[in-house]
Amino acid sequence: MVANGSSPKSNRFSFALPKSRISKFVVFFRRGEIWSRILVCLTAMLVIWFGTGAMKPPFPYRTRFVPQREVVARVAFEFHDKAATAEQQGIAVSKMRCIYRNDPAKLDIVTNGLIEKLYEVLSEDGYNAKLWSSFFAKSEQEEEIEPVFATFRAELERDPRLDKIKKSINESMKLFRRRGVLQSLQHEVFQGSNTTILVYGDDDPENLQVFEVSDVRILELFLPLRDSFHDQLQQQDAFENVDLLADRIARWIFEQLPNHQTLIFDKERTEQKRAKIRDEVSVVLRPYVPGDRMVYDLERAEGRQGIIAGKPLVNSDIEILMAEHEAYCNQLTTFEKLIYSLADFGLYLAVFLLCGAYMYFRQRDLIRDFGKFCLVVFSFATTIVLAWWIDDSWRAEIVPIAVFAMVISIAYRHEVALILGACVSLVVTYSLGLGLTDFVVFVSAVTTGSFLCNDISSRTRLVYVGIFMALITFATAMGSGVLGGQAIIWENVVANQLLIAAWYGFCAFLSGLLITVFLPFVELLFDVQTDLSLLEWSDPSHELLHKMIQRAPGTYNHSINVASIAETAADEIGANGLLCRVSAYYHDIGKLIKPEYFVENQTSGENKHDSLVPAMSALVIIAHVKDGVELAKKHRLPKSMIDMIKQHHGTTRVEYFYSQAGKEAEANGEKEEVDEANFLYPGPKPQTKEACVMMLADSVESACRSLTEPAPARIETLVKEISSRKLNDDQFSESPLTLRELHLIEQSLIKSLISVYHSRVKYPEQQGE
Repeated sequence: MVANGSSPKSNRFSFALPKSRISKFVVFFRRGEIWSRILVCLTAMLVIWFGTGAMKPPFPYRTRFVPQREVVARVAFEFHDKAATAEQQGIAVSKMRCIYRNDPAKLDIVTNGLIEKLYEVLSEDGYNAKLWSSFFAKSEQEEEIEPVFATFRAELERDPRLDKIKKSINESMKLFRRRGVLQSLQHEVFQGSNTTILVYGDDDPENLQVFEVSDVRILELFLPLRDSFHDQLQQQDAFENVDLLADRIARWIFEQLPNHQTLIFDKERTEQKRAKIRDEVSVVLRPYVPGDRMVYDLERAEGRQGIIAGKPLVNSDIEILMAEHEAYCNQLTTFEKLIYSLADFGLYLAVFLLCGAYMYFRQRDLIRDFGKFCLVVFSFATTIVLAWWIDDSWRAEIVPIAVFAMVISIAYRHEVALILGACVSLVVTYSLGLGLTDFVVFVSAVTTGSFLCNDISSRTRLVYVGIFMALITFATAMGSGVLGGQAIIWENVVANQLLIAAWYGFCAFLSGLLITVFLPFVELLFDVQTDLSLLEWSDPSHELLHKMIQRAPGTYNHSINVASIAETAADEIGANGLLCRVSAYYHDIGKLIKPEYFVENQTSGENKHDSLVPAMSALVIIAHVKDGVELAKKHRLPKSMIDMIKQHHGTTRVEYFYSQAGKEAEANGEKEEVDEANFLYPGPKPQTKEACVMMLADSVESACRSLTEPAPARIETLVKEISSRKLNDDQFSESPLTLRELHLIEQSLIKSLISVYHSRVKYPEQQGE
């Protein structure tokens, strides 16, 4: 219990000298729990240090960033000119011969078909126009066809078994079987040479032979076919009109070849060869010395004079700047890297001291609870590392920062979220090498998210939070960009800063959506309840509340009344009124086990306690707290509500049965005093303001029911008497409740109870009553 900075039970006769600051400091750091928390913070600092590049200085440039001065090389370095290298690779690949697989069996189909046609010609007695159509040239006149057919058939009759013709055809086709034939190249122009190819057969895949494309392209094979047949037929010395015979046979084969291509493009082997050739091409490196203007590609600069002030950086600029930065980092000595790391740790130490001091003086519960402390510190470090990694490719570092601030605001208070979010923004800004404008944008998102997430009563509200955050972030990014010299018109097309601000706004909106999706997990992980989840627990159709209505209606009515007056009192002191209201619905669920032992449920006039000794009756009454906790855990009520059930009686005494036990002992002539321990609730005492409100509301509501005439003055006296008794019994000593807040609670309870038990006007028919 805090009373304006002083204890309510100070010892006026204590003359001990105050301890010096040094002695207090020594005593403070001798505590083991302090060192465990220091170790957690040091571990988090190491995680941040390793996760954000360790001893490597940050890269300060991003796409669309507008440098305020000309950027020149700080160290000598060589830049890999990817465009020039790709051009060299393209030249090498264009000269490469693509690989084709040859299937000569398809030509056997053609030659076999030719032999069958020749046999058909021999078997015809006269002219057959349909048969002869595949042998004659389209330029021949109709009156010339029949004599030519007769001459061709006469030549075939000189070799009726076609043995010599078969031999000539086979000899002529050997060359074409070895080379292969194709209608057109099956690879693209950029994939390799268009004049020569490599050919292999299935019988020997490793034997690659080089052939000219003109030697295998079908459109260019008629004359070579005719000449080859002519030479072979002439060697047989069996035919008079060799020219006609060779021409007609070549013409027939030429017409069939497009449907029987033997060369097939081997894409896989060609790609393997292409990759090997690319690897063999030397990388084009462009040297720079300190002071040189940095241009991505001197031959392709198109008039650009390097990276100069006032022009947004493009991807090619970032590539060369990154190469220069890597060279700069590599030339740093171990001593320089050590100094940089010490500076890093100095920043982390300052931030952790700032946050730790705030928690110690303003939010000490977070330090006392080691689990909560570790969770907050881990979330702090994880957010920084995640922001650092996301920025490397997405430039979405504002997403984890805003999500962190909203989560802390939901789990604790928006003041905690604001201080921790600002510190995260500072570390992220420094770790990424960003500037003041980015820091201001991050803080605007943190501030908006932390304040708007303080009261989450519906999921749609989180969407509105995301929208409002996006608008604030967008406006802040535009304003800070203008002031920081980033908002310029580039190429008279679009405002550069407008695109950056729009992206920041979108990321802020995305943060709100992420919180909407992961809100149940946030509540589970941090063991907190938002207004949204509390409202779900307040549903009267819940199994426990439904059972209470049926089995303990008096207790349910009492709980409803306590909920009403507790919520108003909690709101009066700035506590969580909704948590008080919903917890009040469940604070007496333990009475469901034995509802008939509680007076509010004894409607038949029979009192179960008449047959029990006071100590046993007290045990039954006290047990409802333990039974309530077990039921709450069984039905998975939130921890904060279970704590309210545990603490709503604190360590108070069951006064009625304690008094009864004393009277019985006195009547029986017993000299020993009644053991008070048998009549005390197990506690613990209220730990929060909400639990204090619950205790008082529960006590005064029950007491008011016993008043025969609840006049306002009597209600006021009763409330103050109960409040004073709780205070003197030291029930509020473990809570942060102040005397001023206790007074406000009293006034609120008095006002609420007077409203409930106000006197009513008697109507005429009631005057005689």
